Amino acid sequence: MKVKKLIVDYEYDFELYGISTTIKDYKLAWLVNKHLNLSLVRAEDYVVDLNKEEYEIINYTQISDNGEIRLFKNKAVIQDRKAQTYLVSEMKHFDYFIMVSGIIHTFTSDDFLQELRGIDGLQLINQIDIDKLKSRDYFLF
Repeated sequence: MKVKKLIVDYEYDFELYGISTTIKDYKLAWLVNKHLNLSLVRAEDYVVDLNKEEYEIINYTQISDNGEIRLFKNKAVIQDRKAQTYLVSEMKHFDYFIMVSGIIHTFTSDDFLQELRGIDGLQLINQIDIDKLKSRDYFLF
């Protein structure tokens, strides 16, 4: 019997920003809301299968008719065992990721990055090239 292989090519139509900071997730969401005039709210934890186990990732979201913005914590945990791993293991130096898809505001990528850099307490903020990311499939919904 002949075996057929299905090859799926996903379209990654979003921008991804990595953030390094010691700020707690709820305070970071508040600061991003304040500086960028957004309305990120805590959403249900994002569950992803990493290393053959289900991990939960803290997730803040703003969804509108034109697009969405999500703030993810890079550290994923298993609640009952307190085990940890990373959502994007090749970028352990980032504590959080902001995913922007669609048209949320009139910000360009550079303007959005500059506004994020204006937030006190953030040590590093970079835009991430999705095509170079091995674990980019975790950002598909």
